[in-house]
Amino acid sequence: MSLVQLPYELLLCVVQYLDLSTIHSFSLTCRGFLFLFREPKIAKLLLETKTPETQVTRNAKTNKRWAVELRRLVKRREAISSVSPFLVALVGYAETWLYENGVLCYIKERQRCQLRILELHRFQSSEIIVDTQKLLGLALPISSPKKYRFQLLYCAHYIVSCLYTHKHPEPASWLIFFDPWTDEIIQAQQLDSSYKIFVRNNDKFLFYGIHSQLGHNGFRRWEIKGYDLEAKAWLPGKLDLTNFVGADIGSGICFEILDDWFYALSNQTAFEVDEIDLTSNYDCYRFPLNRQAFQNLEHIPRAELWRRQHFDGAIDDRWTFMRLFKDEATARIKVVELRKEWLAGNRTATRTYYTREIPFRTAHYEQSPHVYISKCPIRSYHPSCQTFIDLVDDPPDFNQGSQRIRIRGGSRRPWSPDEREERLRLLAADGQEPPPPTLYQQLHNIYRHDDVVLWPPEQDPGNPDPHLDRLYGILNRRTALGAGDLKCLVFVSWDPSIFLKGIPRYPGALSPGGSPLVRANALEASRELESWTAQSYEGKGKGKDTAECDPISEPKSTCNPKAGAAASLSTSSSPGGPAEGHNNHNNGAQWKTVGPAEYQKIARGYHFAAR
Repeated sequence: MSLVQLPYELLLCVVQYLDLSTIHSFSLTCRGFLFLFREPKIAKLLLETKTPETQVTRNAKTNKRWAVELRRLVKRREAISSVSPFLVALVGYAETWLYENGVLCYIKERQRCQLRILELHRFQSSEIIVDTQKLLGLALPISSPKKYRFQLLYCAHYIVSCLYTHKHPEPASWLIFFDPWTDEIIQAQQLDSSYKIFVRNNDKFLFYGIHSQLGHNGFRRWEIKGYDLEAKAWLPGKLDLTNFVGADIGSGICFEILDDWFYALSNQTAFEVDEIDLTSNYDCYRFPLNRQAFQNLEHIPRAELWRRQHFDGAIDDRWTFMRLFKDEATARIKVVELRKEWLAGNRTATRTYYTREIPFRTAHYEQSPHVYISKCPIRSYHPSCQTFIDLVDDPPDFNQGSQRIRIRGGSRRPWSPDEREERLRLLAADGQEPPPPTLYQQLHNIYRHDDVVLWPPEQDPGNPDPHLDRLYGILNRRTALGAGDLKCLVFVSWDPSIFLKGIPRYPGALSPGGSPLVRANALEASRELESWTAQSYEGKGKGKDTAECDPISEPKSTCNPKAGAAASLSTSSSPGGPAEGHNNHNNGAQWKTVGPAEYQKIARGYHFAAR
């Protein structure tokens, strides 16, 4: 009996043991299996069992569009794995900018004192414009000097955090966080120091940290304070991480809020440059997000967080980056770390992405041409599809002095049983003995590493494509004419549901990493998310997919959970803090206006999808 003839219930039992990528490929083998990604009940089962912790699953629970969200998730993963984005657009010019959680905050010209905020994941055609001088005038108890520095720090859950500093008449620093969606200036707190300041928050608590206080050993230590966003009050006391080693956020340490816990992770164990211990371990602290947060500090023993042995090989620390994330399938907290190492005494270094969860670790090796760190400013790893993505400057051979920004990536997948047997058969035919079962060889026997892909593709000298030249022009546009120090903000999206109004489709055909699985009907998810008509599929396992409101695709204020809330401000103090906080009423939100998004005026970009 073929699989097509299997009863509906038996086929579901088989599907539950496959991963999403395999199920997607399986559904495309014939028309009889298309229902696997069309039938809402099956889509709900797959999302809740395979990826319960993704934002897509949370959206589906709200809008009940299970099949649409499932196809969106798979297309996004396929786009990342094949290094084929769905959208590239020039969205603005800025002197400084911040992109967090789908929100772009940028300052175009300091002289005009304007902070612009654009929600890119909500298809917004307008953006919030904040007059920083008026904002500071209401937030601070002092008059703002003409010369000051306004620095963006973080944006999450509709709260924007920034740092205000001035040197005259005397040096002073203020942490300011506000909600531009509800016109609320939440708090302005004077700081004793702002050295290496960071901010993290969810919808209930905000924490900031500085690396300035000297410990008993003569080294700086991290100091963390918290603010209750619901009670509008600072948390009592502060947290001193006396033995927490590291100063560089993103490479040596990282701070994240995951599942109502604040995590602090370090890949260093000694303050001295030359570490004596031959075993390297991670060091991790965490505390719950509540009023007694600092009293409930937890520390994982370093011996349980093994990282590496120093005799594994030397490390080029310039390439190291590290972050914490929540596994989409298991909901467990993991760390991913990139290390460039000379493993086992090799003459050439290998970039290796280590992903570990207590007490396990796995490694993803990148075998590719050598790239200098000066030509690779951004490095990332996507555990959900086991793909690394780099932003590289790859100038053409005929003009090595020019800039040519490209996206570079590679992925891995498990060998199928047939591929594994064929690989061993070829080794036996060549008279080669199977390699010794070392750790690294065992990993290579489990995973197949695809070739590294560069996007956009190379221009064909014999048949140049003018559209490809324009695409390179968008990715490498330096600045606006006469714009001085303004930088171009280029938005690259892997999400098929994101649509920017006025951005045309790419008229040509691209394929260095473009996969037919990704490109086929790629605008479908975007169109389905924009329309509120019910979707139905007649076939094996009938069902209906309906929704009333999609908070991802509906760019209306009613989809903002904080819309309509009264902009109320209260005065609070920081017990144990260096200075008193200050709040002010917004006076009718004179510091905020709404204007058309800059990308509509610039009109440079492409959507990459099938017609």
